Amino acid sequence: MKQHTLTADFCRKYLNAAAALLLAAGLVLSAGCDGKKAVTPPKDNASSSASSNTSDGSNPPEQTESAASEVNSAADRLAGTLTGETTVKKQRSDANEIRPAGNCASLLNPLKGYADDKAEKMRNGILATGNTEQYYKITGKKYYVSADGDNANSGLSPTEAIRSVDMVASLSLEEGDAVLFERGSVFRLTQTISPISGVIYGSYGSGDKPAIYASPKNYAADNIWQPSLKKNVWKAEFSYKQAGSMVFDHGKEVGFLKIAGVDQLTSNTDFYHNADEGIIYLYCDKGNPSKVYKDIEICSEMRIFALANDVSNVTIDNLCLKYSGDCAVAGLEKNSDITVTNCEIGYIGGIEFGTVRYGNAITLWNGCGKFNVSNNWIYQSFDTAVSPQGSAGYEYTSITFTDNLLEYNNVDFEWYDHSASAKWRNIRCDGNIMRFTSLGWGTRPNDASYRGIEGCLRGATANFDFSGFSFKNNIMDCPGREVINWSMSSEQLAAFDMSGNTLYLNKTYRKIFNSNPAIMRNLNNAENTAKYFNKDVNSQTLEEIWRLWDKDSSSKAYCFD
Repeated sequence: MKQHTLTADFCRKYLNAAAALLLAAGLVLSAGCDGKKAVTPPKDNASSSASSNTSDGSNPPEQTESAASEVNSAADRLAGTLTGETTVKKQRSDANEIRPAGNCASLLNPLKGYADDKAEKMRNGILATGNTEQYYKITGKKYYVSADGDNANSGLSPTEAIRSVDMVASLSLEEGDAVLFERGSVFRLTQTISPISGVIYGSYGSGDKPAIYASPKNYAADNIWQPSLKKNVWKAEFSYKQAGSMVFDHGKEVGFLKIAGVDQLTSNTDFYHNADEGIIYLYCDKGNPSKVYKDIEICSEMRIFALANDVSNVTIDNLCLKYSGDCAVAGLEKNSDITVTNCEIGYIGGIEFGTVRYGNAITLWNGCGKFNVSNNWIYQSFDTAVSPQGSAGYEYTSITFTDNLLEYNNVDFEWYDHSASAKWRNIRCDGNIMRFTSLGWGTRPNDASYRGIEGCLRGATANFDFSGFSFKNNIMDCPGREVINWSMSSEQLAAFDMSGNTLYLNKTYRKIFNSNPAIMRNLNNAENTAKYFNKDVNSQTLEEIWRLWDKDSSSKAYCFD
């Protein structure tokens, strides 16, 4: 799935309008952080090639907090604990501090929804899951990876753990084996993980889920940024091919990618990457970025997990996967029996692909069978949280997408194939909570119309052999644009099994980027699209639109000003 390049000036224009609308609605806006709680420091493996821990920088002084932060503590926030390190041994950031991108194509602050309590309960449950062996039987060897390990070790016991993720590629893995990462550790990739058929990748130990980042290091460390020839523009070495995004202080701000050169950098967090020079440039008028921010992550083009052709029977469980400019988990072709459970996945995507940008949290390309994504927290994906897709006309069967918490993704669940010969069978999308869809950092406030790639559900199946779709007991809480964006046939819609779903619309949120965004698009026929596209909505019209999609009386839709 692809998206046009984000335009910074457009973002700022619409965010100014967004702020005015939110203030008018009486919403609390702040850019500060709430108080921190004591947590166990993680073990940071910042240098994957070293045999002992090395410093990843020092903490700059505490920044001044907004007085509104006390009031904002009552607002709904992304609870739990997210990772991000400034030293090898450090206090992790409490995720109650996490904010959606403050100056990009997203809201300035967390939103208040109508399923906050249910979302918090689900989020806390996902973050508190046990280790992988509690859920999956490991029949072969167990290999252990820890930030306190040593690459000279065998890896066959916790006391003999290897240290770096990159060493996993050298292991002689066989079907039935498992690679277990120690909780509390932070690992930074220098190469993508290529899963082996029949192998489980999971967690052991105690503490927070083990974190694997595609950001090479914390760029807020000392002696990284140097002044450039342009006022307020700083430069640092970044030898990777692409920088999909920059994330500041665990999501308080997300950078604007400029592609025409350093002269385009005019506002804070604007950045430009010169791949030929191996230099990244950042606009910061507050001084050296290392002194302004505690954590700066640059999302490289590396996928975190990349499945080769025909790789099957792979489980990824209980990991925290973040800061990839591409994808967190990606399959290449005809992957089957792929399971992703109990994971936290955030800030994914944004690298350039020709004249567009892209990046999904979890995606399988060109066919799949037995694809299970359950009990994960996925947030701030540039394109889509989960997407089986392709172009070769293969079969997509037994797809299970259940009990996930999805927040601030541009799209939550997407499926399509460019070939009309593709077959889709038995897709189950049940028990998910989808919140603030198309209101995250990856949503472009382009032309007050539509981009075509938004929605809690986005599909293109009108010309396909498509059957066996279940959509039950889902909550869609305050989507910013289309709720359903799906071209389908009348016969397909009539055959869908739907019940117990709940939709909450907030008109103020929906007008942030668009005066009257569509509720549903491409649903059944052009007449319905024309009738409900760019039309103002109230409780009566919402009920009428909703019944086009879900005719079951147990499913409800609510509209709030």
